[in-house]
Amino acid sequence: MVTATMDEVLPVLNRADDELGVSLALALRSMSLSLFMWGEVRTSFADARA
Repeated sequence: MVTATMDEVLPVLNRADDELGVSLALALRSMSLSLFMWGEVRTSFADARA
């Protein structure tokens, strides 16, 4: 999952003082979590309707 990969990459980017890389990694992690949660919500609604 993207979140796990970004969690591994963030410390490396921080040590390299790569602010742009950190920003991009955080953005990717946030988008990944948002999409995952949206999928969970859609599944819950589908289950409730069934």
